[in-house]
Amino acid sequence: MSETESDGTNASDANDKSADSEAKPSIEQRVFGWMKQHPVWAVILVAFLVVGYFVQESEKPPSSETPAASSSPTPKPTSASPTPSPTAEDGEIEIPEAFKDDPGLITRDDLGEFWPLTVDYGALSCRSAVIGGQDIQSVTFRVPNMQYAVNGAAQTHSPFPPIDDIWADDPEVKGLKIPLKPLIEHGLALCD
Repeated sequence: MSETESDGTNASDANDKSADSEAKPSIEQRVFGWMKQHPVWAVILVAFLVVGYFVQESEKPPSSETPAASSSPTPKPTSASPTPSPTAEDGEIEIPEAFKDDPGLITRDDLGEFWPLTVDYGALSCRSAVIGGQDIQSVTFRVPNMQYAVNGAAQTHSPFPPIDDIWADDPEVKGLKIPLKPLIEHGLALCD
């Protein structure tokens, strides 16, 4: 009797077992295979899942989470991130001399409830350029010691970081930001 017969296994049984395990793809492989075969249905399925998620989130009552209990990571402050500008005792915005004569100066008071930032003032600028045969207008926003790209053109074609660090959350809708449109419109007016 050979060694393989004595323990009840042989080489062909081992090969059959490995062939069986290779023949059964994992659930991820089956799902992605189905998605490749049915791309339209895959898009529809994903759309339903996303819409369902947002409907479920919007129906949740506001919670009084503490920052430690929050499931989303808290952004870490960077040394380049400005702190909100100081305001005077009477609520009037204190603007440094370096900003007072800037034609792009804009303050929280200028946009009122539509102010989309966590700082009280800054200077908008607009730069036009022809890139790839198209005229683009890049809007940037300068605060003390930092300048941010506001619109998509500036985020794509300028060296400045996106304005996300100082972009305020929408107090009405959890997870959204206050629209930048009024700020962008003021900036684009500087290109004219």
